[in-house]
Amino acid sequence: MGLNKKDSGTKPQAKTAKTTKATAPKETSSKAAKTDKAAPAAAPKKTVLIGKYIVRKTDNENYVFSLKASNGENITTSGAYTSKKSLENGIASIGKNAPIANLEDQTMPKYIPAANPKFEIYVDKGGEFRFRLKAKNGQIISVSQGYSSKASCRNGIDSVRKNANAPVEYLDTDK
Repeated sequence: MGLNKKDSGTKPQAKTAKTTKATAPKETSSKAAKTDKAAPAAAPKKTVLIGKYIVRKTDNENYVFSLKASNGENITTSGAYTSKKSLENGIASIGKNAPIANLEDQTMPKYIPAANPKFEIYVDKGGEFRFRLKAKNGQIISVSQGYSSKASCRNGIDSVRKNANAPVEYLDTDK
C-alpha cells in the first residue's frame, strides 16, 4: 500500500502505511563521519609560469626575437627587423593575432585554407613538422622550430597562444 496524500480537511484512512518524516539515512561508518566535517581550506593559488620574448641584435644590426616557453624552450622566432620599433610591432602582432588565429593543417590531404590570422602547420624539406603564424594581412610574423611529430607541433602552437603576451627581455641591444 502507498501513502495517501493529505487533503485539507481529509484524514488519512485507517489502513495506511505508517508515515515518517523523510530524512536522509544516517551513516555510521568512519568515512561518513569525515564527510560531515567542514571542507578543507582552499589550496593556495599556483603561480602560473609564463614565457618571455628574448630580443637581440644580429651581427648586421637587425633585431630578432624568440618566444621562449616557461621551461626555456624556444617556441617561435621572428625574421629580421631593421628597427626596434618594427620588432616591437611584430611582438605586439603575436599578442593580438595568436589567441584568435585559425589553424590550417597543410599536412592533411585536401586541406581547406583558413582565413588569416592563422597558424599553418606544414612539413619542411627535412621531414619535420613546423608552424608559422600569419597576421590578418597574410604577413608571416614568426616560424617555429622543427618538431618530430604533429602532436608536438600542435603543443608548440598552444604554447604560443598561452605566452603571446609574455614580457620582453632585451639582450645585447640599446634598450
